[in-house]
Amino acid sequence: MHDWSVVQIDNDKIDWDEFQGNTLFVGGNKTSTDWTNYMYPQVNDLHGNRIHKDMLFPLKDYDPEAELHNPQNLDIHNIKTLLAVKNGRTTGTTFGRDTLELIVCGYDTKTGDNVKFSDEGDSGSFVVGRDGRLIGQVTGGGGPTDKTDKSYITPYYALKETVNKKFPGCHPLVLDA
Repeated sequence: MHDWSVVQIDNDKIDWDEFQGNTLFVGGNKTSTDWTNYMYPQVNDLHGNRIHKDMLFPLKDYDPEAELHNPQNLDIHNIKTLLAVKNGRTTGTTFGRDTLELIVCGYDTKTGDNVKFSDEGDSGSFVVGRDGRLIGQVTGGGGPTDKTDKSYITPYYALKETVNKKFPGCHPLVLDA
């Protein structure tokens, strides 16, 4: 069982000539330099590093289950992981890395310390990889500290399966169509 909802969009309220598709705002409390430092901390792992100056990051797809178990990004410690970003109501833009348990831990590339990835009010935020693919949705986490933090996510592939069972033929991402 997964926590999710369906929202019907009023097509008359969207300016389709200006609509940029599914995007995630990764600015606000972060800069494009922060983006590079957190999401591409290894010099030999800079391929694909680009962020728009408006800090809107296009979402492309989702990570299948097999890739979650075999990540290819390199973190600050040169360890293979899946680097992640989200923009939550409470914490704004935060960066992190996943674990095999699908827990995302926030981290700071300058100190190597774990930092808070999510907090109360961030549930429901999408967690996205540096390549624009959805990893999952925040379902819980936080805690009484500003340092060590674990954020639990439901993998997007599992959410997609659940939504498709309830609404056959539904395409949660435009790219699923």
